[in-house]
This record gives sequence, C-alpha cells and structure tokens, in this order.
Amino acid sequence: MFYKDHLLEPCELQLQLDEIIRDTTPPAYGEEHLAALTAGERPLWAEARETFFRSGVNRYSLEAIEKAAFVLILDDEDFDIGTPNDESICTTYEQGSMTGKLDDYAHAILHGKGYNRWFDKSFNFIVSKNAVFGFNVEHSWADAPITGHLAEYVLSEDIMYYGYDELGNTHGTPRFTALKPIKLKWNIPENCNVMIERSLAQATKVYNDVDLHIYVQDAYGKGFMKKQKLSPDAYIQMALQLAHYRDSGHFNLTYEASMTRLFRDGRTETVRSCSIESSLWVKSMEDPTVTKAERIKLLRAACDYHQHQYRDAMSGKGIDRHLFCLYVVSKYLNLDSPFLHQVLQEPWKLSTSQTPTVYDDQRLTKFMSQRSALAEKIGLDRVKNIAAAGGGFGPTPAFYEERYPQFDRQKKGVMAGGGFGPVAADGYGVSYIITSEDLIFFHISSNKSSPETDSIRFGKRIRQAMDDMRDLLEGQSSNASSGVNEKKFSNVAPSTDQPA
Repeated sequence: MFYKDHLLEPCELQLQLDEIIRDTTPPAYGEEHLAALTAGERPLWAEARETFFRSGVNRYSLEAIEKAAFVLILDDEDFDIGTPNDESICTTYEQGSMTGKLDDYAHAILHGKGYNRWFDKSFNFIVSKNAVFGFNVEHSWADAPITGHLAEYVLSEDIMYYGYDELGNTHGTPRFTALKPIKLKWNIPENCNVMIERSLAQATKVYNDVDLHIYVQDAYGKGFMKKQKLSPDAYIQMALQLAHYRDSGHFNLTYEASMTRLFRDGRTETVRSCSIESSLWVKSMEDPTVTKAERIKLLRAACDYHQHQYRDAMSGKGIDRHLFCLYVVSKYLNLDSPFLHQVLQEPWKLSTSQTPTVYDDQRLTKFMSQRSALAEKIGLDRVKNIAAAGGGFGPTPAFYEERYPQFDRQKKGVMAGGGFGPVAADGYGVSYIITSEDLIFFHISSNKSSPETDSIRFGKRIRQAMDDMRDLLEGQSSNASSGVNEKKFSNVAPSTDQPA
C-alpha cells in the first residue's frame, strides 16, 4: 500500500485496521463461510468458481483477493497460550513440557475453523484479538527460511525501527486523512451456499483428524550437543530415529529437508536419516548386552554419516530430486520404469524438517548497539529482554521465565517454530527449531484415524530418547572420536529389519 509513491507508515496502516475492527456490519448471506470453498475438495471449488464467480461482483471481489500479495486475518477470538501458574499447559508425562493451550494455538494457525482462512492464498498472516500472531503458509513459492526470517525480523528489528506504546499503538502522525477501507461485496445464491457448506463439512472432517502436539524440550539443547562435538541437527535426527523405533517397533523411511540455496533457484533436497549407521546405533540402545562405549562409538558414527549426507544434499549431490527428474522425463517419453515408480511411491513414515534461524544473541546485541538512539527513544526497558528470535510460527509464552526462573534470558522473545501435517496417513510429521542453548520446540503431527500413531505419545518418545542420549554421553570425553573416516562409510548390507 502506497501514498505518493511511498509505503504507508505503520500509523497509517493502523488507521485502516482500526476502521475494519470497528465495522460491526453483519456478514451477508453465504459470506461468513465463503472461504471454506478454498478448504474443501478442489473439484467442488472449481465447479463453484465456474458457475458463480465468473462475472459480476463475485468476480471483482475474488480478483481483489487473488491479486493481493497475502491475506491478513484479524481473528475475533483470543489465542490463549497460557497464563502464569496455569497448570493446564503442562503435560501429564513430565513437568516442564508445555502442551494443551499451545496445541490449541497450533491448531488455530494450521487450519482454524476451516472457513476463517483463505487457503488458496500461499501466505495468511493471522493475528488474534489479544495480538498473538502466526502464519499459515503454502510454501510452493518459498521455503521455511523465508517466513522464519520474517518472524525474526518482526521480533528483533521491527520494534527497533518503529516501536509501539504500552497499549500496542504505533508511533507517528499520519500524513493524510485515511480513506475508509472498501468492504468486498458478494452475491451468494442458495445453490452456491450449498456448495460452501459442503466444502466446510469436508474441511471439518479433515481438520478434526489432525493430531497436532507441540513438545518443548527444555531439559537441555544444542549447548550440550556442541560440548559433545556433535552436530545438533544430526543429534536430534538420531533422537527421532530412536523415538520412532520405540514407537513403531521397526525402522521406516525417513525424510529430512535440506536446503540447496547454494545454487541459483535452489530449493530443497532429501536427507534419508534412517541409515545403516543410525539403525545400528538404535539397535544398540535397545540391546542390554552392548557396552556404553560401543553405543557412544555407534552414535558418533551415525551422526558423522548423517552430516556427510547433509553436506552432499546441500552441495547438489543428493539423489531424490535427481530420481524425481528422471521419473518426470520417463513420463514425458512414455517410458515405464518400475524402479522409479517403486522408489517414488515408498511412503515417508517419518517426515522431518528443521526451521533454520538467522539470529543469535551476538548478532542481535550488535544490531541493537548500532541503533542505540532508537532504543533509547522507544525505551530500553521494553527491549532489553529481547533475545535471538528464532524463525517460525508461534511465540514462547511471556511467562516462561516466571515459571522456569532457572532458565537464561534466551528463553524470552523466541519463536516456537512451525509445523506441517504428516506425509503418510499412518506416519508422523515432525518439525523442530533450536531456539537457544537449551530450548528446542518439536511440532509433531499425525492422523487421529491412524491406530499406529499418537502425537503426544511420540512426544514422550522424543523426550525419553533425548534423556537417554544425555545419560549416555554425560561424563565421557567430548574429544572422543567415532573412528569413522568421513569419506569412507560402512558398506555392510542391511538385515531384514534395517533400512536399505
């Protein structure tokens, strides 16, 4: 939005938003649930578009939405993420892990009510009545780092540039008397409303099947992992392998997203986290006859191999995108490839991703020192507790330090990362973000209709795996070597219960 070729200032945007909030006009017939068309089955939405949105006021209003860069959603409900001493947010399996209200908040961001999100738009910026925000993102246009970095900017830099008063109002004086926002109009006949309600019923059935849980790993984090000279990402992936083996009783194909942004237009590549090396270590953890020293050696070998895979994926040496391209070419040439068909049809029972972050406390401190005048202007007392934000989609509750006074300042002002749904109907989706030296958020998703999965149960498995790994490594030398040559890894053929 512009005024005389300049972007609108925050105070000018606030005038527009205040006007929208004050508008008490009730929705017209069929208007309240209209967005459910974007949440239901695509053929039904296509039919409704062709029949009711090709011309007139409906086409004009629909084009206004579809030409917008993103959708801002002002929810008329609070996102309750807990209050001080609210025991309902703590899990029953371990004091110190938060669930309940954080889970409800995650559900609100992921799918809402099925009709209060515009799912055709790749970016929905959602703000609750009590000013808790989140993103609903369809990421064909960009990968997780983009929205993660946006969240970091909001928490770390936006306040330094602009600042807000104690009531959350923007500073500054508008340059003009704002025109009132124009409310979009719709003409929804009865037949169209029937389609809207059918779409809503379909969407409701889908989102009621979502089992979403946020597990907060607060006992320790990357600080301990780095002291052991292990990659935090590889460490967490091994924890997920151990947790998943205990949960399902066998090994499964595991997907981890890797960035290929070293290359122009690079997006992602696959790291296959379930390897011969990881499975050997997992089995050793379940075998009481294996010594602690041998388990540590196997863990280090598994982490080393995982890092080797990750570096290969980042540098264009992955295999999955290559195989997919071969499959696309085979279809174009009308060639049948049983091998490619089999490889690409294998289900990812465990799909994982780490939300990357840009900031650390050192960088943020430097940024604030460079803008000391701005900091003083808006009041240092209100920004002194900002810590590295950590990219993602949800806030750490403001009372975290009050509930857990032993934790350092990095707990304050961080983001809880974001999540996604499971790839396989009987699998898990796990996204995690490492926000400080001893704080990791896990977003765990599955389907309630699957008898094989349970997101809270899997959260327990992750916590137990993390505890067991810490117990395994505590007290041993951080200089211990796996004895594995980085460029030469095990070539032993897997047994029947090991991944190929």
